[in-house]
Amino acid sequence: MQDAPQDVHNNEWDQLALFGQFSLTLGDDVLNQFSYDKVKALLVYLLLHQQPINRASLAELLWPDQGLSSGRTNLRHALHCLRQSLGEEAERVLVVSRQTIAFRLPESWHFDLHELQRLLEGPKDIATLERLLQRYRGDLVEELQLPSCTEFQRWLVQLRNEWRQRVIRFSEAILESNDEVPDHLLQALVSRFSGYGPFHERLVRQLAEQGQLAAAHEQYSAYLQLLALSGQQPEPGFLQLARYWSDGNPDLQGLSSQGAFSRTWRPAARRCGRTRSSSASFRSWPFACA
Repeated sequence: MQDAPQDVHNNEWDQLALFGQFSLTLGDDVLNQFSYDKVKALLVYLLLHQQPINRASLAELLWPDQGLSSGRTNLRHALHCLRQSLGEEAERVLVVSRQTIAFRLPESWHFDLHELQRLLEGPKDIATLERLLQRYRGDLVEELQLPSCTEFQRWLVQLRNEWRQRVIRFSEAILESNDEVPDHLLQALVSRFSGYGPFHERLVRQLAEQGQLAAAHEQYSAYLQLLALSGQQPEPGFLQLARYWSDGNPDLQGLSSQGAFSRTWRPAARRCGRTRSSSASFRSWPFACA
């Protein structure tokens, strides 16, 4: 990261984003690339725990196939690379001792995870949904994958799924209480959660009812193709939407927006990788519900 201006810490552009791809913006400088993935993994793990983590635990987490001595050596190198990436910010945000490492989040940084948390606790209305989808640009650090680090990957995937399901449940509550939702918000939901059937169904139905049959048909076909590529079958309720353009007077009684959600929630949730976890487990992750 390049040197930042002296007043960068009071700049409205100091932003840390984890949803979608990682990005740290300080003034005119943007950090989104690291020497290697485990440097980013170290930063993400420290950031989301917000407490000192034992060096031995970090070494075992990120280098599980190596002995403790080699793991600690690799950890020192990763920490060195992280300091280089953060530049002058490193002294302000990294708290390092012989036994532990911690990340101290500056109050001046706008953190998308904190903003998302506040929105999820706010009113369930269209305006909030729009702001929510501006913050939730994709899964938590979606580009980060460490399949060789089993425990780290399990922790990250669980955290991703918990946030994903929170956003889905919040969005559904808004869709169920509003007969019409702006098309661009439905398009955003379909984009963020491409494997979740109820959002596709709601978008196709709304486009068709607005008389945009060509757009509805295109969206309908795109979702069927997506399912075919993943070896899945559409819900019967979704297939019946074709009657909008195949029949002159479609009889879709019982396929209201709320009905569609209630019938397709469970199978669609499995398609998008929902995991079941106890409320105690959910609360155990930093920022999960706090």
